[in-house]
Amino acid sequence: MTMPSATQYGELISLLRKVKAAFDSAKDDATRLTESRRALRGVMQYLRSDPQVFDSNLIQPLAALSTATYDAGQGATSSLLEHPSTRDGKPTDTAREIVQGTLAYVLEMLIAAKIDSNECISAWIATEARLQGVTTEDSQPIAARQIANWRSEIRRGKAGKAPESARLAFNSLIEATNTDRLRQLRNTRPRQPKEIVEDLKDYARKVIKSIAMVAPRSAPKQIDTSPRQTASRPIKQ
Repeated sequence: MTMPSATQYGELISLLRKVKAAFDSAKDDATRLTESRRALRGVMQYLRSDPQVFDSNLIQPLAALSTATYDAGQGATSSLLEHPSTRDGKPTDTAREIVQGTLAYVLEMLIAAKIDSNECISAWIATEARLQGVTTEDSQPIAARQIANWRSEIRRGKAGKAPESARLAFNSLIEATNTDRLRQLRNTRPRQPKEIVEDLKDYARKVIKSIAMVAPRSAPKQIDTSPRQTASRPIKQ
């Protein structure tokens, strides 16, 4: 089996670093789309150096996506992207709802651990999201009060305003968390030991990083942008 060389892999990583820097500094979606296509082309070029990929044309689905996004960037309509919805009404089960449920879950876990006041925890999560490049759909920072509201509405279940997909994402993450561990966090008083706090914060950062990797600009826009959120400060140890 012939694999791409270490040199080729190094060239790919170098390209992706340059693309990410350009993507992060971009001022508009047109530039972000261009840089995203450049990253996709780099990955395709790297994979093509594998004879198995080349001979079987295994990157054809990626090539179709690359072409469709290029055409869309030129103002053309792509059938791959502009297909009829299979559901009536407002689109659901989108990335924005998964982001809502995931960040609400992070807040739920840290509140359960009682590592600080609820407002300060929300502010810490908002700051971490900003540092890792997780923003709203219009590239604005996620406000602490947004995250708190998402958790509040999700916890209300069907009586709340949270989309079903956000509730499902939240609940699936809660179920995946060891229930005995969650119960232990809630029953610990008055606060967790320092090492437990650090472990929880590291875990929270990893969850937020996972959002940054797959859906960095997908959180719902802020409806009310008045500056009411709590100023971020370090979480107490």
